[in-house]
Amino acid sequence: VALTALPTPSPADRSNYMMCGLILAVWFTWPLLYCFFKTKEPQTYNASTEKVSPKYLYHQFRAVFASRAFRQFFLMTLFYSLARSFYSITDQYFMISVADKYKYFISLNIVAGIAEFSGSPLNYLLVRYKGKTFCGKLLGPLMTIGLALNGLITPTTSSKVATAIIFLSAVCYNFGFSGPGFVSENIQPDVIDVDELMTGENREGVVATFRSLFSKTISSLISYVVGASIKAFGYDVNVTAPAAQSARTILGLRLNFVFIPTLLAALCTLIIFRFTMTKQDHEMIKTMIAEKRETGSVTVTDEQKARVERITGKKWETMWIGQN
Repeated sequence: VALTALPTPSPADRSNYMMCGLILAVWFTWPLLYCFFKTKEPQTYNASTEKVSPKYLYHQFRAVFASRAFRQFFLMTLFYSLARSFYSITDQYFMISVADKYKYFISLNIVAGIAEFSGSPLNYLLVRYKGKTFCGKLLGPLMTIGLALNGLITPTTSSKVATAIIFLSAVCYNFGFSGPGFVSENIQPDVIDVDELMTGENREGVVATFRSLFSKTISSLISYVVGASIKAFGYDVNVTAPAAQSARTILGLRLNFVFIPTLLAALCTLIIFRFTMTKQDHEMIKTMIAEKRETGSVTVTDEQKARVERITGKKWETMWIGQN
């Protein structure tokens, strides 16, 4: 581990770690079980009667990718999660072995927490008055800049300059990533309704569970990937002085902490800009679905058809909403 000052666990500590794990498992499991058994939901429209099986789940998850809106939602969520994972897993290594500023690590976490929290009121107002993606368009670039700033730090950077960059980066990054985070949460209902427009099925459970399952899986895999990458670049936990690390090791740390997360954050922001579905589009889609359910058909203009086709990536006639 990067925190080499911590005591090395011994086999005698195994039972303590096991007990801690069991307590946490129970603590995180009971809300899920409670919600599963106590939450009452209305019957899903046109719910499939097919028996749940791995094959069935595979087809359900694959089907949602037919929607252009979902693909954009998936990619922006993926890149956002990956950027944050790379950053959070390697921050201690970078602070110790590149910037040589680990003494500020606790202070930096406090600053980061305040910056992240400060973004919430702004994001709320932007979502309410400027649309669901505006906060991501505004703060996504700030998140990217915050990550990129750390690229200015090398083992030869002066101490004062490195300290200033680290704190400025923490403020920009943590304040900035609250924007794309708000976007992915707020457009999920839109994506669900687009899927229903296409299929005639209300599959909010499929979209929500796919997102949460995939995000958790990615986070777990990235922990291994980053660890393997740092090891491949020759990182030695017993060598803490930046001057004692090889140039190859420094490159590996900078790659995992700066360059890869910056690229992923930029891709996330780019996709947010390409997600053109607006609040008005969502209201139009909900109205179409309600009319189709009530009358069996829907009256639309050519302009509305074109708009729906752009959002879904499918021809009007091939979707549930366009079939008589």
